[in-house]
Amino acid sequence: MQWVRGGWLAWVATVLSMSLPQETLAYGPIATRAVCGPKDRVESGLQGQTTLAERFASGTSQAFNCNLELVGQYVGEGAGVGFAITERCAYVPQWLIPLPFTSTLKNPGLMVIDAKDPATAKVAKYLRTPAMIHPNESPMIHHGRNLLVSQHFDETNIYGKTTDIYDISDCLNLKLKFSGIIPGFIFHTGDFSPDGTILWGSTGPNLRAKFPDVGDSITALDLTDPTKPKVLAQWRTDDPKLVRFHGLSVSDDGKSAYFTIGEHTYSLVNGKVKPAPYQGIGILDVSEVQERKPNPQIRMIGQPLFWDDVVHNQYLQPVTIKGRKYLYDNRIDGVITSDAKVHTGFSYHHPRVSPEETCKYGKPGWGYITFIDIENPRQPTIAGSLKLEVHEPKNCLATAHDPVFGHGYSPLYCEPDNYQDAKKMVCGFAEGGVRV
Repeated sequence: MQWVRGGWLAWVATVLSMSLPQETLAYGPIATRAVCGPKDRVESGLQGQTTLAERFASGTSQAFNCNLELVGQYVGEGAGVGFAITERCAYVPQWLIPLPFTSTLKNPGLMVIDAKDPATAKVAKYLRTPAMIHPNESPMIHHGRNLLVSQHFDETNIYGKTTDIYDISDCLNLKLKFSGIIPGFIFHTGDFSPDGTILWGSTGPNLRAKFPDVGDSITALDLTDPTKPKVLAQWRTDDPKLVRFHGLSVSDDGKSAYFTIGEHTYSLVNGKVKPAPYQGIGILDVSEVQERKPNPQIRMIGQPLFWDDVVHNQYLQPVTIKGRKYLYDNRIDGVITSDAKVHTGFSYHHPRVSPEETCKYGKPGWGYITFIDIENPRQPTIAGSLKLEVHEPKNCLATAHDPVFGHGYSPLYCEPDNYQDAKKMVCGFAEGGVRV
């Protein structure tokens, strides 16, 4: 999606292509600008930026595009973060704000969109079972087993922690297999085992104080019989560095789980703001769970990998490039966070401080994409990154006062053309468009 003069373009976003890196900095390369077609509408500012002039120009809003064109879209009451797709259908959450998610929507619930003809994509129905009212980032599909799983995750616990499981053999006419609260199981994001019989869930925010039984945990849910889900195993630690798990993915053999670590916070040191030091990824050996051993044990593989140049990393996925194994990690906040932009200074988890102060650290203003080499899973290393001009530290102040919403110019999710032999990747930036 891309922000254009005050509104979100939903369903199919405009695309700007990227090619080989043109410059290498301390934190990685900046993507070369694409050579666009003569009729394309190209951004006028930094690569990835929507300038103030573009946002507030008079006349009809027009999207940017470069080498790709919009072929269809569905415009409803708004889309939330996270969605899942089949060959024909898309399952799209809707955004409910403010807390406690009091709905003002005419048609609340998860949208089931029929995209058989992309030019005339339309809502076929709304799922309104408890977990689908506000599933946030949780909807996930296992195509082999035709399962859609989601959970209504709510820090206030107003609606509980209901999990819904659907059979999507007919993607337009889903069959509810289970709906209820599963003791000991919360997931914000997660991944299926290769055979689809285990759902691995990560709790997301730091919830240990509110939910001492499951906060800061990674849990395996047995879905062999989707009508009777049950917890197989859980992993958590008292290490203060290993908190606020978010993204989670599973290896192709189901024996390793990868998870993001991140204290979404800044600290004050001698009156100045300092980014949190504990952002990174960890790797777990989950082979005993995959092999269904009695009382399976989950163990850390080697040491986690940490960095300190962004505030919050979101998703990560394993991918093979030229025969070598990597993870790609979406870092969704730089030193200029959404809180800073909305409140002109840090609030909630952050000390109140100006964007000018945070830009002095010489860090990227917005999150970006990182590739992590895991050929040796005991010693993961940063292999490279993918950035736009808006992510370059020297451009931090140039975008610091753009009136962005959410995560600004940071990437939310990426998808390669082939996880086993990736040559291209499509990434969705919150307000930087969808780029190839």
